[in-house]
Amino acid sequence: MSELEMINFKIINAKIFVKTFSQITFKEPEPIIEKIRSEVEKIATQIDFVSERIDFKFISESLCKMKVLSSGLYFDRDFINRRIDKVFKDIKQHVNGAIILEKVITFFKNTEEGQLILAEHEAFQGKRLSERNKKTQQHGIDHVLDVLKGDDLDKPLLKKKYLEFDDHYQSLLNENLKPEFDR
Repeated sequence: MSELEMINFKIINAKIFVKTFSQITFKEPEPIIEKIRSEVEKIATQIDFVSERIDFKFISESLCKMKVLSSGLYFDRDFINRRIDKVFKDIKQHVNGAIILEKVITFFKNTEEGQLILAEHEAFQGKRLSERNKKTQQHGIDHVLDVLKGDDLDKPLLKKKYLEFDDHYQSLLNENLKPEFDR
């Protein structure tokens, strides 16, 4: 069991104990929680400082450290994830924010923690959707209909319905998603 898992285990057990035996006064291990939050804030502050110099590797590695903490410490995951989101918001507002984010994304794609960040954090929602669209659009409707097998398929009707759907979908995307530089 890792140190993070042990801390998480102890804190969860303490909370269960308090709920189960409510007549007993028991103080939660606040010093541990505060120490962890302090460490997260220290890392985030270092990122804020480094983003002025644009040290992509340091920013990426630091965010991954924060993600490891949030993954291992279930009791405080929301706090850490909100702090990670704030770092991304600050980076986006930086003069070179788009460049920084692209470099960070490239780094994240090569690490397990980075892939978790890309998958879970709102800052990358547009990027995820864009990549998904690229993958799904590699094969057009004609290719799909050519390989589609089944009885009584009205392929011209399917194509017509797909094109109607795609037009509507693209208009929804244009209405609801703004490019990175508009945010």
